[in-house]
Amino acid sequence: MKKTFCVLIFFVIILSLACKKQFPDGPLISFRSKAKRIEGTWKLDKFYINSVDSTIEYNTMLGCEIEFILIDIIQGNAEGNVILKNCNNGKDYYGIWQYRTWGFCTTFKKDTTFTNGIGPFGSERSVGPWTVLRLTNKEFNLKTYDPGYGLWGSHPNGTPYVINLKKQ
Repeated sequence: MKKTFCVLIFFVIILSLACKKQFPDGPLISFRSKAKRIEGTWKLDKFYINSVDSTIEYNTMLGCEIEFILIDIIQGNAEGNVILKNCNNGKDYYGIWQYRTWGFCTTFKKDTTFTNGIGPFGSERSVGPWTVLRLTNKEFNLKTYDPGYGLWGSHPNGTPYVINLKKQ
């Protein structure tokens, strides 16, 4: 009886976690933290500007892989470095990323050679919050808005940017 009760409690906990979906596109359950899933090198799979597929433009202008390096996790909040690397022009571009309870943010450092930026990718572009649509070990999909006046953030009247990343 005691064993059956423990098994029943285990399934109730799993089902309650499954019903508490963290992101609009899943996953239902993950045994890795958000920060550990973000960490690693990603390739841009799809890039949409205002719902128009702009992947070719990104690959032509930048073509970079995106590496997220985890530095610290404190009380569920994570932060680290972001590097746009193996870009078409042979340069790497550096910044920071943060994951907080309210969203995901990126900020790229000032770089006078970063003249070929596109959307949220460019010198001194601070973007956040990104809405995390999907975060698995192999997929990372994000959405943000550019309100059109130099600031970034969750402004639904601005230009929407959606990126779909695949783990390398």
